[in-house]
Amino acid sequence: MRLRLFVALALLLAAGRGRADEKSSELRVPVKFDAPGKGFVSLALVDKDGVHVRTLLSAKPVEKGAQSVPWDGTTDLGVPVGAGTYRVKAVFFETPPSLDFVMKVGKSGNPPWQTADGKGSWGGNLGGPAGLCSNGKSIVMVWSCVEDHAITGVQQMDA
Repeated sequence: MRLRLFVALALLLAAGRGRADEKSSELRVPVKFDAPGKGFVSLALVDKDGVHVRTLLSAKPVEKGAQSVPWDGTTDLGVPVGAGTYRVKAVFFETPPSLDFVMKVGKSGNPPWQTADGKGSWGGNLGGPAGLCSNGKSIVMVWSCVEDHAITGVQQMDA
């Protein structure tokens, strides 16, 4: 799959930059982008530090040319963002993304058994990962099914 990155655009969320929708009082900031061809696009907004703020599109079918997506000035969690500069990060796909399930590998890690350095035997042994989150310093992963006295369904990594 070929990916092309769009040129990042700068957005200013300040008084007068967006407009209220005619049918409601919600703020709508137009996020403009130019699709290089017919395909699929994913758009995300990041703040001045490059931290992901909002996903606007996820592999949406698009035609070639200039387009716009409304943004209501909130994060992915629906929390209003502060005034500031926000950039668009975009990925263009000529073909839609796809997944092929090959098999469940059992426990991950190299090797798949418990080791003194903690690099082996991590993950669920009867189910795949069910959730992942990070605070920027470490990652916590939740596994869907674990039958092992040595681990739980929640593991902290990269601590």
